[in-house]
Amino acid sequence: MMRKLTIADVAAKAGVSTATVSRALKGDPSVKEKTRLHVAAIAQKLGFTPSAGGRLLSQGETAVVGLSLGRRDYETSRYVSLMHQTLSRQLIGQGWSLRLVLAHEFEEMADRLGSFVLIGVSQEDPRIALCQQREVPFVAIGASMSDVFWVAPDDRGGAEAAIECLAPYAGKALHILHHQCAPLNERLQSAFAHASKLGLKAVPIAVAPGPMAGLAGYRGLSTFLRGGDRPEAMFAETDELALGAMAALEDHGIRPGIDVRIIGFDDLPHIAEGVTTLRQDFAEIAKAALDLLSEARNQQVARSVRIPVSLIRRQSC
Repeated sequence: MMRKLTIADVAAKAGVSTATVSRALKGDPSVKEKTRLHVAAIAQKLGFTPSAGGRLLSQGETAVVGLSLGRRDYETSRYVSLMHQTLSRQLIGQGWSLRLVLAHEFEEMADRLGSFVLIGVSQEDPRIALCQQREVPFVAIGASMSDVFWVAPDDRGGAEAAIECLAPYAGKALHILHHQCAPLNERLQSAFAHASKLGLKAVPIAVAPGPMAGLAGYRGLSTFLRGGDRPEAMFAETDELALGAMAALEDHGIRPGIDVRIIGFDDLPHIAEGVTTLRQDFAEIAKAALDLLSEARNQQVARSVRIPVSLIRRQSC
């Protein structure tokens, strides 16, 4: 049985102390960049990964990354669950652990955890100001702002691709099903703007946010249909809203994909089957987020990463 590699093995191979290896692998800014890269390369070559348990013993809760939900996010959301799973898998390989932090817990946990990944970020989000004030490293997912580490899918390009695809079926109006939010996020701004650019009337169908997005989509579109109007083409802000809308259409005797074309966004595994959607690469987003978080810990200059999305055609359009 092969002996498990230890931090002492990495130190011996790298020609430095075990303390230096420990500091280098946790991104301690006291370690010179050249040394940190050398140690990281040796660790990778040997196949050594820090132990999450060992890091927790030595660093306590500062070895935990908080996945912070915004005020409109719910732990029951499939998107939140998927992001949590993807980040957890990658963090475990780096010797860190991940904790889900609900909106009402954030201020308390900001004093305890070592760093944060923020989702559901809005303009002038108080979490950003709090992290900056307390000098807590963080990266935002889905944000688009200056002087902040952030990563996001290409919401603008994805929304425009969806509107282009729906335009031939839209007639005089294209309906946009979305969660109520003010101001509109980049995905929705781009959808409305591109519809207008193509000469289409963009009709919003706004639904109240809640823990069950599919149900919100169902109720929102059902209410709209009872008013006597029927869409011909619809862009849904998320796959979950799209699925709820498709169920509402079927209950009203309207065939999704035939009578009404629908496109969602996200391509959520095991959920979006049958939904034409914009696929975002969750693994790539998680990897970029953690790379940026490492840079934030090392007090590097803030930068952003935008991950491409791709249109996946299925039965709904």
